[in-house]
Amino acid sequence: LKIDLHKATEFLDDGGNDIISRYPMRSNPRGLVLLITNIDYNLSKEKPRLSAQHDETNLKELFEQMGFKVIAKRDLTGKDIKEAVKEFSRSSDLVKVDSCFVIISSHGTEDEKHHTEIQGVDSGRGDYEKVLCTEILDYFSVDACPQLSGKPKIFVFQLCRYVTTILYSCLIDIISFSDSIQFISCYSYCFSLPRPCVCLEL
Repeated sequence: LKIDLHKATEFLDDGGNDIISRYPMRSNPRGLVLLITNIDYNLSKEKPRLSAQHDETNLKELFEQMGFKVIAKRDLTGKDIKEAVKEFSRSSDLVKVDSCFVIISSHGTEDEKHHTEIQGVDSGRGDYEKVLCTEILDYFSVDACPQLSGKPKIFVFQLCRYVTTILYSCLIDIISFSDSIQFISCYSYCFSLPRPCVCLEL
């Protein structure tokens, strides 16, 4: 995949007489991206996600061309995922940017209460620390992350959510706090697409 981005030549965020308000996107960098990609699951019984390394490379290149700063992390345990997200959400650099993306590509499932779970590379071990998508979102509420208050926060979870029925689909959920949107790559009880396509216009 060759990414060739053509940048806009003028800003279109002044609003004018538009009915739909727009977020300003003028900071340099435009925003911060936390990109977590789990590939090697040698600490658990899960199979490696070898093709995810290409997604990681392509996403990093795409966001950097769009003027974002990308913080990429790979092969994190459940505990390390939480720590990485917490550290990112508390970064003082978030005050200086106009938006943020959190993208997590990993094995996933649903727990007994049908919550979407992100599986760290140590999933299945006795000391494994479970990570729920809702926990990730909680780090970016207005109270937990005032640096991003009033700014767009986009969450992309590339995960399977069960292992019985294959259905190629994309779910978009509006989550419980303002200026945020969550993308999950498949419905409950489904495998995720190897290459889900999610389009977002800010």
